[in-house]
Amino acid sequence: NGKAKAAVSAGHSGASMSLATLRLGRLKGVLRPAIATLMPNTTSKTLFLDVGANTDCKAENLFQFAIMGDAYAKEIMKISKPRLALLSNGEEECKGNELTKEAHQLMKQ
Repeated sequence: NGKAKAAVSAGHSGASMSLATLRLGRLKGVLRPAIATLMPNTTSKTLFLDVGANTDCKAENLFQFAIMGDAYAKEIMKISKPRLALLSNGEEECKGNELTKEAHQLMKQ
């Protein structure tokens, strides 16, 4: 009846994501959906986006995941100013491959 608030699957993550996208659609302007998970940290929880369904992303996809994560953190987790970060192999802007460097530049804007 269209009132589900969550879905759980023990199956293939890519197939689950495809079915969810077909049934629920995407946010306007979002090229790819992302699987999110909450991980405990020392004070609360950290939201990670794209933990399984996308194996070959572009920088624009990573940027959109950051936007979706920001919206989720604000609306669902009630964090007024979420800290956005790109998981890479270092904190310095010069670290990472070309994809993460380009995504970092998009996130800085």
